[in-house]
Amino acid sequence: MTVDETSNGQTLVVEPGEALEICLGEIRTEGYVWSMEDCGEPQLSLEVERFYSPRHHPLGRHIWRFRATAPGISRVRLCYRHRWNDEPPRQTYELALAIRDERRVRRS
Repeated sequence: MTVDETSNGQTLVVEPGEALEICLGEIRTEGYVWSMEDCGEPQLSLEVERFYSPRHHPLGRHIWRFRATAPGISRVRLCYRHRWNDEPPRQTYELALAIRDERRVRRS
C-alpha cells in the first residue's frame, strides 16, 4: 500500500506482512526536511528510507517503506521542519494503523 499527503490523519487497516510506503514532498533547498517522530514500533518495521529528486528540480520525494510485523494499533508521525533549529514543525503527517491479528482473520 502506498500513501501520500492526502492520507494525512487517516486510520488504515494493514494485513500482517504487508508493506506500507509513505511518499511525501520535500523541498530541501528551503532547508526543510521530514523527520521521523514516531516510527510505529513494534507493530511496524522500517525497511527503507530514501530521498528522490528529479535532476535540476527543487521538489523531491521523501520515501519510507515499512513492513507490518505484529498485530495491534500503531502510529507513524513525521514532522516537516528546518534541520538546524527547534522551532515547531511547519507541517506534521500522522497515520494511525491497525494491523490485523492473522489468527483471528483465519478463524472468521
